[in-house]
Amino acid sequence: MVKTTSLSPSPSPHALTPLMLLLVGFMLQIYNRNYIGVVDAAAAAAAAAAASAAGGGIDPLYATNITVYHVNQLDFPSAPINMNTASLRGDMYFDLRSRGLPLECGPWKNQSFWSRLDCVNAEVDTPADKLGITKLVLEVDSRFGTYSDCNVLNGTYFCTCDGNANCSAITPAHAPNGNAPLLCNMSSGCMWDERADTCQHYGCENITSEDYCHHTYHPCAWNSTTHSCHHAGPPLPSCNPHRVGRLDLSNVTWGAGHAHSTIDYWHLNTLLKMQGVWYDTPATAQCDETRPEKPCAWRVAQAVKRVRKNCSDAAIATAVTRAGQECFNANCNPMDRRNSSSQCYIECLYKTILGPNAGRAQIQPGDGMPIADLERAWDAPFANSDPAQGGCPNLLP
Repeated sequence: MVKTTSLSPSPSPHALTPLMLLLVGFMLQIYNRNYIGVVDAAAAAAAAAAASAAGGGIDPLYATNITVYHVNQLDFPSAPINMNTASLRGDMYFDLRSRGLPLECGPWKNQSFWSRLDCVNAEVDTPADKLGITKLVLEVDSRFGTYSDCNVLNGTYFCTCDGNANCSAITPAHAPNGNAPLLCNMSSGCMWDERADTCQHYGCENITSEDYCHHTYHPCAWNSTTHSCHHAGPPLPSCNPHRVGRLDLSNVTWGAGHAHSTIDYWHLNTLLKMQGVWYDTPATAQCDETRPEKPCAWRVAQAVKRVRKNCSDAAIATAVTRAGQECFNANCNPMDRRNSSSQCYIECLYKTILGPNAGRAQIQPGDGMPIADLERAWDAPFANSDPAQGGCPNLLP
């Protein structure tokens, strides 16, 4: 038999059969779909970041919810525009440090650096029945900026980035009736220097008082040889009015090692035990759906509840006096046990919460009432409306 040669080529080992072609096509479809999805996701993320910077909403990559509390006068709205807010423990610190005001701003006034600030702060020295405490959930951009003080003066709240305030313009001539020190101290980024009788920036180098040097937000150190204050830490980050400011209270040491009076120790030990976080929410960073070009770093996601501060104070007092009944019964007469302005009541309150030596020595965070018990007492007014369970009526519509 003669062997003939076929005109059809032999199959190559690398040739694709119809079945293989079908499988390859299917795999390419999957690859293209996944790849395009990755590209689309990256493009979407970039677009979201650009939109956030331009005011088109909070970048989803950085959006997070935080639960905060803030106290202000009841004739102001609950939304914290140009106001400071705090985590639960941060609010506990702010609230508890004011429980000694009847002494700090009364018979013990000027025994402590803190009297110069606390006794002129409308969020502190206004009667408790005129103050409200609001619990909120905020959606924020988690790329936080430097914390700024926000205060109310002449009926208006304002936040001023440290170092940007025109402090030198605040003089006795421009603030008649002796209001220059008050106006200066209520202007964020400024403080009144009693020695120089001028309004100065917070900056360490501008501080001429040793007390101020040890109590500022910034890491300052006092040189006892030259009697001057200087910056003792890394360079401070710049303030960004288009970001939510954040201050971790566990990173500050206001007055540590320089406490002289009972008020000093109460303030310091309250800070050491509570810690927590403070925020500022400037109007310039508030999201506004009607103005998509505006920077957007925070918005109110939920207004949980607003209560009168005197109701909250009473609920907390019940929990504290129950925990410290031995001190209250041994040191206070029956009337003073219910009088939050009496010296024995205030002293027993701090001893119960912070420990028996809280007014004369630095404590350990575990001294006094367990922090979990304190958290429950502080949050109870918002958890329900039953006074028997520490609850308070809701003032929000």
